[in-house]
Amino acid sequence: GSFKELVYVFFMVKDAGLTPDLLSYAAALQCLGRLDQNPSTIQRCLDQMAQDGLQPQELFSGVPLSPEEQAVVLRAVRKAQPAFSPPPPPPRPPPQVNTSPLLREIYAKEGPVSYPKLHPVSYPKLHLPLRELRSLFQQQLRVEMATTVAVESVEQARVLTEEVLRARNTLQQLRAEWVEALCLGLRNLKASEVCAARTGRPSVFPFLCVLPEKELAELLLQALQVLPPQGESLLSLAQQLGMRVFGRHAVRRQQRSSRLQALQERYYQYVRLLASDTQVEAPQLPRQYWEALGPPEAPHEQPWPLSVLGQLGLCWCSWARSWLRCWSRPCGCLAAWPPRRALARSFPCSTTCTPSAASARLGS
Repeated sequence: GSFKELVYVFFMVKDAGLTPDLLSYAAALQCLGRLDQNPSTIQRCLDQMAQDGLQPQELFSGVPLSPEEQAVVLRAVRKAQPAFSPPPPPPRPPPQVNTSPLLREIYAKEGPVSYPKLHPVSYPKLHLPLRELRSLFQQQLRVEMATTVAVESVEQARVLTEEVLRARNTLQQLRAEWVEALCLGLRNLKASEVCAARTGRPSVFPFLCVLPEKELAELLLQALQVLPPQGESLLSLAQQLGMRVFGRHAVRRQQRSSRLQALQERYYQYVRLLASDTQVEAPQLPRQYWEALGPPEAPHEQPWPLSVLGQLGLCWCSWARSWLRCWSRPCGCLAAWPPRRALARSFPCSTTCTPSAASARLGS
């Protein structure tokens, strides 16, 4: 964490007449815990919480934090208050049983009401073994973690002639130059946003730092590839770009936390109910068995406010207008192709070129 920037943000919140919420104080204590600040600084933060009517115990019950984040917050609080103990976790809610008359007999533990001596209803096994089900889980996980997914075309495969291979190589070189130019533009954009923050103007600098520069450039190129030929509303495009950043940031946060590992272990136990070569002690219906394996999943992280998403996307549009440009190539100028006009309608730039334009030109 950046302690000076954190203090500056809190001053801005107070000057605007606003009050920090629990999530803001949780982020502040995480920063103090990671930087190993002295107890007096942490105590001032806790005193400010008390003045705002908030208690440290609420950080562990009213804020959706991962176990790692809770551990950092707890370490910071105990450094200032060694006798502090977090509240016990809430009791696990009972499994939700469907009370519909049509399904009452299925979920009855002793069997159907009309045939009380029958065994509980079990779920039919799949035809796949346990090893293959776990392999499919890993395959699906890799797809969801990737930034791009390659799908084979249903059309007849194009013959890879020398001209097609040369064109694809040209497109690959163009994309590399686009990414390099976008990364340079992003560094300049960050510098201008830092200056804006220091002068007290609104800034999206923290949101530009949640992902590596190359990954941000790739996300922008993906958005440009799907721009319709007739263009798109600037506000809509800005919000889409902001959501792309947030979505990828949420995925990376789950990768760094233990939440993904816990989900994998739970699913590995769950597929034992469905695999063709395994048995479980007490057969149940899939939903009941899943709930019996652990507590309910934590709620999904809420997206950033629409104002933040829009402002971040608008910065991206300005960034793309200044830095995503078309260079001369032996294949000719690509700026006159229709996808380029779609980009110009969204944020005009006389020399802008899109990946979709290059793809149309190079036949890939």
